[in-house]
Amino acid sequence: MEDTVLGDRLTEVVGRTINTFNTSSSEGPLSEDAPLFVCGSPMRRDPEIGARVATGLGRLSAELPMVLDAPDDFPVQDLVVNIGLILREA
Repeated sequence: MEDTVLGDRLTEVVGRTINTFNTSSSEGPLSEDAPLFVCGSPMRRDPEIGARVATGLGRLSAELPMVLDAPDDFPVQDLVVNIGLILREA
């Protein structure tokens, strides 16, 4: 999928997800100040996808901090889910 099409699709899906959360959560709506983190292999190809999605939703974009001591070429975006699962167990 082209990065532009992917960005548009992510904006649509994340927007619907936020709207659903805002209307159905007992915690109340998601703060407008809550940053948006977009992760995954496409971000390695085009790191601006996250910023475009956030801008399309009127939100701030943020990068996940790297909490592991890993080499610069470590494929964080490809393994972000696995890293999260490992850290959850720690």
